[in-house]
Amino acid sequence: MGIVANEKISALNDDTSAVVYASYEQSPVYFANLAVRADLAPEALERAVRGTLNRLNPAQAILDVRTLDRIKMVSAASGRLQTTLMSTFSTVALLLATIGMYGVLSYSVALRMYEIGIRAALGASYSKLLAAVLARGLRLTAAGLAIGLIAAINVTPLLSSVLYRVQANDPYLMAEMATILLLVSMLACAIPARRAAKVDPIIALRGE
Repeated sequence: MGIVANEKISALNDDTSAVVYASYEQSPVYFANLAVRADLAPEALERAVRGTLNRLNPAQAILDVRTLDRIKMVSAASGRLQTTLMSTFSTVALLLATIGMYGVLSYSVALRMYEIGIRAALGASYSKLLAAVLARGLRLTAAGLAIGLIAAINVTPLLSSVLYRVQANDPYLMAEMATILLLVSMLACAIPARRAAKVDPIIALRGE
């Protein structure tokens, strides 16, 4: 009798459970699993194992011969599909968020065009106008990130069932996503900000 390390019985995400190993004479079953480890190619190894078992017991059927890599690939197929779908939806969501952010910021800049024209007429430099528009956009972005992080912390535990060796609230992953969104928002702020800062004050005042 002895104790072995924890192992996965049917899938990579199996929960650890108590298992007792017994000899076939103590607990006979109608099937048995044979695990073979060797340096041979899987095809050559299969032929050798089948030949050996046939010599020992010609009536013994040999079914479902699989390599360990094949078993792991099949076990991870469902999780891989879920991950692919989640990645696709996340990418689409990020793209839509970027387009929406650019649209909102552009509209916000357009509403402030008269104010920008007055500032430019009073002598505000291009850099100051650019900094003012960027500062407003980044304040909105910071507020959105704060709300998004709070929502993510409360929602991501619901996805823990489809995660493997990844924490639902991984601080490093959240920091990476926040950094990506911040960079995207800075780009979305910079384009309308540069356009607004270059507007002729006369044209801006006439537009009002």
